[in-house]
Amino acid sequence: MLAILNKLAHRLQPLRGVFWAVLFASGVGFVTTVTGLIVLSDAYAILFLVSMMWALTLLVLVSCFPASVVPLHPEDDVLVGLRKRISYGFTWLIGAATVLASIAVVVTTVKLAGIVASHFTD
Repeated sequence: MLAILNKLAHRLQPLRGVFWAVLFASGVGFVTTVTGLIVLSDAYAILFLVSMMWALTLLVLVSCFPASVVPLHPEDDVLVGLRKRISYGFTWLIGAATVLASIAVVVTTVKLAGIVASHFTD
């Protein structure tokens, strides 16, 4: 799992600026829609919110997994091995949380598609 996240982070690294731009633009759109500065349907607020969730998830992926995990060697000192195991454990936990957050964003996107489709067909 960590190797896949590492490869994906390396491939998405050039798009980091785009993710920040999408996060900023969707944040501004969400705030202006919710506060009523621009009168839009609630479907647009949800669209902006989901866009922010995608951008944040991808930014976490690019930020947390740019380097590969340090391999464990049997000849390592006890403290060095312990440090590597703790580092690997935390990296694995962050990876699992990132995968779960990505699944939540995909489910939310599917639900958004249903909301937007019903909104524009009415």
